[in-house]
Amino acid sequence: MISQKEAVYTITMNILKDRNILFECDEKITTYVTKDMRKTITMCLINAMKCKEVTLDKSFKDKELRAYAQSVVSNWFRKDIRLNGGIQYSAKKTGSRIGLSDPQIKAMKSLLKEVKKTNKKDYINKIELEIKKRLSEIRKDRLGSKIDANQLPDHLRKLVK
Repeated sequence: MISQKEAVYTITMNILKDRNILFECDEKITTYVTKDMRKTITMCLINAMKCKEVTLDKSFKDKELRAYAQSVVSNWFRKDIRLNGGIQYSAKKTGSRIGLSDPQIKAMKSLLKEVKKTNKKDYINKIELEIKKRLSEIRKDRLGSKIDANQLPDHLRKLVK
């Protein structure tokens, strides 16, 4: 069984070879791969996953597997230095997902959007402050769940929820 990264790379290289396309490693693979080729790569990856030749942590229905495989291909086209022109990948917006699923944050952001239309700066500042407070609470909850307070000195334990 091979990793998803290796599977995407191998399948992509084989498809390029079959079509007599010479790939230069210092260029992005997306300049070589057409929409049709990308579909073929995805289908080959799906078949390899179904045959258990490629690691897959959970089971998917066919439609879900297709969507998942498409995202795996996109992911490794972007992250694998052999396919992305030799560029070391780094996430653009780290931590930006904190609070996205929180209903309170969602409501406050919607309210903020509406209040910004009125240009009332004092209300805007109050809402932004409340959003920051809530995000801080969420971060603290996430941090506390990952730390074993028993391993910390007494004076630091109170910092962990």
